[in-house]
Amino acid sequence: APEGLDGWLDWCVFLGDRGRATEALEAAERGVALGPTNATALNNRGWSRLLAKELPAAQRDLEEAIRLDPAAWLPRANLARVHLAQGRLEFALGRAEEAVRMAGDASTTPWRILAR
Repeated sequence: APEGLDGWLDWCVFLGDRGRATEALEAAERGVALGPTNATALNNRGWSRLLAKELPAAQRDLEEAIRLDPAAWLPRANLARVHLAQGRLEFALGRAEEAVRMAGDASTTPWRILAR
């Protein structure tokens, strides 16, 4: 089993990237239990909830991650994906554009963020 907050967060991403949404969400829950005010933990749980199609809960987690770390771009990118899954294209594009600006990566576009 993973050790510590970072171990659980990394395990969550490993599982999610392999399409194992339920297990990723379980790992994310462990991460949030260890760091309930950790923006990365909330981002990972939000992303895992998106993978598990738990869209309202994903949105809440990602909005809280943004509140806790306003400079973080990844929760905005994931929130854009939640809005897209909800059929809210304008909101999705707005959040994706914010994420691109904040990431400072000239090779990234809002559409690339939404395509992931």
